[in-house]
Amino acid sequence: MHRHQLHLQLDDMVKTQSGLWITAPLRTLVDCVGLLRPEAAVCALDGALHAGVVTATDLTAAVARLSGTPGCRRVASAVSVADGRAEAPPETLTRLLLLPVLPSLEPQVELFDQQGRLVARFDLGDRKRRLAVESDGKAAHSGPAMVAKDRRRDDRIEPYGWWTERVTWYEVRRQQTQTVRRILRRAERLGALGTAGAPASIASGSGSLWR
Repeated sequence: MHRHQLHLQLDDMVKTQSGLWITAPLRTLVDCVGLLRPEAAVCALDGALHAGVVTATDLTAAVARLSGTPGCRRVASAVSVADGRAEAPPETLTRLLLLPVLPSLEPQVELFDQQGRLVARFDLGDRKRRLAVESDGKAAHSGPAMVAKDRRRDDRIEPYGWWTERVTWYEVRRQQTQTVRRILRRAERLGALGTAGAPASIASGSGSLWR
């Protein structure tokens, strides 16, 4: 048990329909970030941003208001790497794990064909290397049906010069060193290939669109 003393302002509180006063979503989120492990804190921020519970402007203002108070650096650090494009905690955890070695990875990168039709959307994507990283979560993509689905997707993106690496929850949480090395090796290979491994139309940038 840990006791925490809060200094609340009027806008930190909201009244529910039942008449109960509780801390507002932004204040609740900031308080949680100060208590959670760093990666869990960013997961909470990403989830709140993605759901529209708070905005990036809200978080920036909260950090400014907390300046000079205990725990302000912890909150500022989490806010600085939060990204509301992440759709699930495994994506956030994978991004945080790979961020130090592959800062060019972006959440929810979409690949379109020449007609503007969506070909694939990647959990994480490095546009320059055409590297996609998919987070499978606790329930990995196992079984014949999921394997077949993954293969069909790989077949769709292959003509565009993209390569997919898949990581499981266990790999991200319990085999971090091995996972980083594997993804980094693939990124280095794709970087060494440059545009030589992609069809000419794709390499020139005329064969696909990213959003």
